Amino acid sequence: MFDFSQRQIPSYKGANMKKKLFWGLLLIVGFIVLFTSKSSVTLQLPFIQSDVVNIAMYHYEGVPAAEECKIVTVREDINTLHKELQNIKIRDRKKDSEPMTGCSVTRFIFVLSDGTEYDLEYSNSGETPTISSKVGGFTYQTSANLEKYWTKLEYEIVEKEPEMLSIAEYNKQYAAKEDEKVDNETKSMSEAYKDVLHKIRECHILPDGIDYGYDQINDLSENSFAVYDIDNDGKDELLISYWTTSMAGNVLKIYDYDEKSGKLNEEFSEFPSVTFYSNGVIEAAKSHNHGLASMSEDFWPYALYQYDSESDRYVKIADVDAWEKEYQQEYEGIPFPTDEDIDKDGCLYYLMENDLYEYKSPLDNKAYEKWRESYLEEAEEISIEFLKMTDENIEGISERCFESGYSDEELKKMACNYMTKETSWEPGYYEIESDNTAFRIWFYDVIMDAESSHGVTRGRFEINRETGIGEDSNTFEKIDFSKYFY
Repeated sequence: MFDFSQRQIPSYKGANMKKKLFWGLLLIVGFIVLFTSKSSVTLQLPFIQSDVVNIAMYHYEGVPAAEECKIVTVREDINTLHKELQNIKIRDRKKDSEPMTGCSVTRFIFVLSDGTEYDLEYSNSGETPTISSKVGGFTYQTSANLEKYWTKLEYEIVEKEPEMLSIAEYNKQYAAKEDEKVDNETKSMSEAYKDVLHKIRECHILPDGIDYGYDQINDLSENSFAVYDIDNDGKDELLISYWTTSMAGNVLKIYDYDEKSGKLNEEFSEFPSVTFYSNGVIEAAKSHNHGLASMSEDFWPYALYQYDSESDRYVKIADVDAWEKEYQQEYEGIPFPTDEDIDKDGCLYYLMENDLYEYKSPLDNKAYEKWRESYLEEAEEISIEFLKMTDENIEGISERCFESGYSDEELKKMACNYMTKETSWEPGYYEIESDNTAFRIWFYDVIMDAESSHGVTRGRFEINRETGIGEDSNTFEKIDFSKYFY
């Protein structure tokens, strides 16, 4: 829950009359209903859930001086409240009136993304409750119980002050404080990551407390690391590739930072020969091939992992191995299971779950590819830039953590995905120009003739590094390349 103890609290009293007029006119368009005195219709709000930034909720019983305030900030709560208010039954339009003394009153002030506000006031005097809106200019009877949300939504009660900000101004200050909070958390994270990496350089001990050893041959700075949001949770993880030790000690680990405890939590650990995919899958090749397949480029044993957001860990799906008939005719006295080799290519695949490395229930190539595709689907490989574990690179973590926008590699991938999906042209040749704010890419084909070769443009784009919004340099069409990140 957010701490509002040091903040001035918004009040609807400071709402701009022009905003009221705006919403009143909009209501005429979006809230026209025809009914008799006995008919019942559903309340319609003239805005959608995503328009709502937060909701100031006020409540008192008896006298207005006893009014208290809560600020609803959690998106799930905002959406739920909007949905339920949207569906309440109303009837019998009344003349606008002030709440009676002794009433129980609950007010909702919706703060919208365009800076405007919309109010709803629920009043219950013990008879038929009413719901009204100053902005909408209406009062209706309702059988709904809106008072329950005051107790149902468990937010801190905020003390009201004599000089109150408008909600729009409050939002500006609130956003600034939230940005500051994020910055502080990022600083703490970067310092924690730097401490871990310096400790590895000094005594080759990783955050799990294990000494992974040092071969005394290679420089410890030859190990590498990356700071990257690999699990797509909105926060950068620390990826460490440590190999200056024996083969058995080689490891790649992924850690995230817990701002509450100030400690690192391990998400993943495997031999550092891995392939990252855009959908949270990691393919980790085994350090050795002790299986029944040859050491060809066609297959190498591996484990497949899937990121689980609930546990914040990469969970192993299965170990995968193969049996090639030409490489090994039998295993532990059992001949190659020819009957299971439906496609007759002389190779079978084994999916081993729960860390049970057993050659049971083989799959032919078609069934194996179907299983693999069920996890990878249309996921793309993620290319991550690992840096050597030098003091300079470690100290540079602070700068990288505070970098905003997309990298050149990410922008190139987004542009290539756009070309593939929207033009059905597979990018071949391209040239890139970039600076701190803009990224420019030119796609072209090379046409060869008897005397010379020349380029034919397929697409030319300039993309904003911060937003991912770009423009076709030929047609000037605006394109949101961020939609093509994966």
